[in-house]
Amino acid sequence: MKGYRLTIFLVLAAFLKLVLSGIYFLGFKNGHRSFSVSEAQASPEPQKEKKEPVPSCPEPLFQALRLEKEKIRREKLELEKKRKDLALLEEQVQRRLATLKSLEEELDKKLNELRTIKSKRFKLLVGAYGNMKPT
Repeated sequence: MKGYRLTIFLVLAAFLKLVLSGIYFLGFKNGHRSFSVSEAQASPEPQKEKKEPVPSCPEPLFQALRLEKEKIRREKLELEKKRKDLALLEEQVQRRLATLKSLEEELDKKLNELRTIKSKRFKLLVGAYGNMKPT
């Protein structure tokens, strides 16, 4: 029975030590006490202007990532501009195609009219030659 009580006591002490060390490490970061959200809002210190985030990685890697992010942002803007230009060009091509189709239809109408006029002339010419007397 004594060993059982001692085991429970040791487990309870280890658990208590674990909880207290966790609270300590969560409460203190980088050598100073970190404020919770409510304490930070109640703090009378004026808010500083937003700066670039503090890198949690080596400085050269952070700079490389920042440059890559800027490059991607520029490419995105460039692609958006090209997309707008392409949409404009596509609209112009559609209008020109519609114009060409209407011109083609108009040309077909004129050609059909011309063919009917030729066939009428030919029939009149055949009738004229048919009514002529041989000499």
